Amino acid sequence: MNPSISKLKSILPRPFIYCDVGARWGIEEPWKSFKDVIALIGFEPDKEEYLDLLHNKGAMDSVYPYALYRESGKVCINLTRSRGCSSLYRPNFDFLNCYPDPERYEVEDSVSVEATTIDALYEKSVLTNVDFIKIDVQGAELDILTGGESFLNKNILGLEIEVEFQPLYRDQPMFSDVDAFARRKLGLQMQDLRKTYWKYKSGINVGASKGQLIFGDALYFRSPYSILEWSSRFNKDEAKSKIQMACFMGLVYGYLDYGLCILDQPSIKDFLEDKCVKDWKNLIYNYGKCIKYNGKGAGKLAALFNLLHRAFQPTHGGWASIGHHLGSRKKYNIFT
Repeated sequence: MNPSISKLKSILPRPFIYCDVGARWGIEEPWKSFKDVIALIGFEPDKEEYLDLLHNKGAMDSVYPYALYRESGKVCINLTRSRGCSSLYRPNFDFLNCYPDPERYEVEDSVSVEATTIDALYEKSVLTNVDFIKIDVQGAELDILTGGESFLNKNILGLEIEVEFQPLYRDQPMFSDVDAFARRKLGLQMQDLRKTYWKYKSGINVGASKGQLIFGDALYFRSPYSILEWSSRFNKDEAKSKIQMACFMGLVYGYLDYGLCILDQPSIKDFLEDKCVKDWKNLIYNYGKCIKYNGKGAGKLAALFNLLHRAFQPTHGGWASIGHHLGSRKKYNIFT
């Protein structure tokens, strides 16, 4: 149950620009539900997948077959048996063999492709503006951030990125490296983390679903307290747009407090008209109406339902489990 798309169209000054690096299988939730107000920029170097994305793209979308990296030049993509595991890095079987189904990481072919950087694409005007970027490229995420540091620092409001806590690929950057870059170089702060766990082969379908923390999806936002000052670097119209895109980003992930915090800043009047602020607050408050019980026994009921969730929690093959999705999503008038 999402806010009225027609209402969003009437408020948003332009489409929200969402950049998807590693765009295999297309845009995912929670963004997919808001697709009508999003202009997608996708990057997918796998030729077959790129052609499929190109065939299915929307009127506001752009899809490119570029491999992105920290520098321009030739790179080698290792195509694995399960194509979703393909990477610029070689699989680390010393680690993978400790867990079930390592065969999906077996390299079937290696393809040399021409890589470029986000900053280079900006210099060539292929990229002119981006509000949010999602990167899922199996270990090379930090390389892409490094090659786009200048552009991303100046333009993005948020980042969703796959991070590894264990070395799935040889010599790949780890979560600590990515996190430090996002905070220190891009000026972002962590908003959420979705975690994936694997169990050792000996423990398949034994005991709890949770195994060792392996990888996850990290979500970063620009601080709501710095958005207005950061937006002031743009011209007046784009500053107004960036502020409203930040409110929209928070709404998509269900962080309604994020947008309200921005709109309650004393200097918001220097950027947005009173009617615009009122319209956004009304939209956020209306979307925030939900079923929530805080009465007597709420804690015991929550513990009971959590116990039931654990009993029925799905796993992949009895050894892989994944945590709750990033943010909160509204379903049947309940935020999950």
